[in-house]
Amino acid sequence: VDLLIAREDIDTVHEVFHAQGWVLAAGIRGHWVSSQWSYRTERSDALSTSVDIHWRLTNRPQLHHALSYQEVFRRAVSPDGRFPFAHTISSVHALVHAVVHLVAHHADEHIPVLWYLDIASLERSLSRGERLEAVSILRARGLLEIAAQVWQASALEIGFQPSEETAFLLHHPTTATDSWRFSAQTRAGQVFADLAALSWRARVGYLREVLFPPEDNLRAAYGDEAENTPLWRLYARRFLQRGIRRPKGG
Repeated sequence: VDLLIAREDIDTVHEVFHAQGWVLAAGIRGHWVSSQWSYRTERSDALSTSVDIHWRLTNRPQLHHALSYQEVFRRAVSPDGRFPFAHTISSVHALVHAVVHLVAHHADEHIPVLWYLDIASLERSLSRGERLEAVSILRARGLLEIAAQVWQASALEIGFQPSEETAFLLHHPTTATDSWRFSAQTRAGQVFADLAALSWRARVGYLREVLFPPEDNLRAAYGDEAENTPLWRLYARRFLQRGIRRPKGG
């Protein structure tokens, strides 16, 4: 489950999950390197539940401007009986989010057919006015070329035949925007693309988190055997191993 929250509610969300017995799952998280945290609770010996808490729509800084929490919440659908405590994203924003999420986090999959099918289904479910609004958002945020790459790939892979309102994306030029492909290929590529998209001041914080992840997350990533290990040894171990490497069975 993924939940989008306001940035000012981060501390409260941490307090609530900790109070309910949830634990921060393994993974390196900070304020710049990642815009999310994962909480986990055991439901049985074989089954557990994870909730990803996001305070931005995506971890990629070059796409942070796509939709803000405030925009999403203003158009969100009120809770219903299935999910009585959370609003759900509007259909228009869901289409924009589907494009952003694909190119930011799943573009390196061999054939991300499920994402293409979702986008095709969403596009068909919208009214003409909603499709035009989604296109307007993509255009205003400078994301038309990215959307065009997705539309064209969807047409090639699943035979996507978009509506009249978005069909122009099948012929929209895509050569000028290629950074999203680079940012999704490798971890090093993501770091360089992120740095290029950030301000000079933000780059300092980003690099600090890349080199020295937050202590609580670093200990969570290494597991129980790291509880009493000096922090400097964990950092040294991470550098020597070129990342997080836990013992087999650990």
